[in-house]
Amino acid sequence: RPLCLSLVIGCFVQVYKSLPLLSTGPNQSSSFSEETLTSVPLSSTGPNRSSFPEETSTTNVLPRPYRIIQIGSPRTGSTFQFHLLDAIVSLKSPADAIVARAHVREWKDYPVVEDIAEDKSFVLKTHRDDPMFESLQQRGSLAVFSSSADIAPYALYTQNREELVECPLCEIDRYRSMFRLSADDVKLLRRHMTLYSVLRKCCGQQMSKYETLRLNGCNVTQFVELPDYPHCEDMELEETELKFAAGPTAYHPLTPEFTWAKPGDCARFRKIIASGKGFNGRPLRSCEIDGKFAGQREKGPSRTNNDKTGKKKTGPPEKRSGSKFAGVEINKEKNEEQISLSKEWSNDGKSAGSGENGEMKINEEKGEK
Repeated sequence: RPLCLSLVIGCFVQVYKSLPLLSTGPNQSSSFSEETLTSVPLSSTGPNRSSFPEETSTTNVLPRPYRIIQIGSPRTGSTFQFHLLDAIVSLKSPADAIVARAHVREWKDYPVVEDIAEDKSFVLKTHRDDPMFESLQQRGSLAVFSSSADIAPYALYTQNREELVECPLCEIDRYRSMFRLSADDVKLLRRHMTLYSVLRKCCGQQMSKYETLRLNGCNVTQFVELPDYPHCEDMELEETELKFAAGPTAYHPLTPEFTWAKPGDCARFRKIIASGKGFNGRPLRSCEIDGKFAGQREKGPSRTNNDKTGKKKTGPPEKRSGSKFAGVEINKEKNEEQISLSKEWSNDGKSAGSGENGEMKINEEKGEK
């Protein structure tokens, strides 16, 4: 009997040793699936890192339900990051998923802990950190993304504004491994964020500071070659609105009183800004920007020739070299609409066509998806 018992135990030991082990992170000893990864600490990229490892591991993949908080100071690209994260969550969540979205100004007014306890999904935007976020992230209960390293240095990923201006669509690649984005996901997100960027920079009461000055008659010639100059005067804004609204990727405006929400908003907001308004409708008192004087205000948009609104521009004819911040050309020839994404872009997210400095040309035959 002792001999038989020893043989049985030995067999079990050999079988156990031969089983494949699933690594669950440095402090985890039990296996889990992607859907139940709710208590594994997620590693932070820190304030000086702007990308995730290419290798997808269990500790780098965010689980569903997604619980995401975007933190950043105003004018750091925080809204771009929020809407990119929101679009990703819309793509990767089940069709019947209920996802809460909000711009939270005071955290005492939002039930974060209750939502986590009830296994709810949310994508929240804020300009204020809260001490509980770091500990909740360490427990794997939520994920914090930031556009300001000084506000949330513990964030999983901190977006760099200079890199964003240089190549906005490159940001999509930085989320690939964490959300397991497929090639089709990336293509949809690039189209969505390209059109969104035009509307963000050229429409609404939070539009580009350069476009705000231009619409108020300030001479913006000295800013035209800057990487974040939006070239709104070259855009077919009405067409862009329709393309964006009809797209397959969901868009959820948080502050429709200030930002684009539906077709027709471009013309409405641009008229408000041109009446002497600045950021969020505040009075525009001068043509100064970043300490630089942009000339006396005149009636109507500045710069020469005619912009796409049909209004006359003042100043010298422009020399277009391309906008680095999602510069988009949407061309129209008689009965043919043209919109394209893949043919003009290289794998690094910068233009592979005739546009320079990361400019994107949209140019695909009507009817092609």
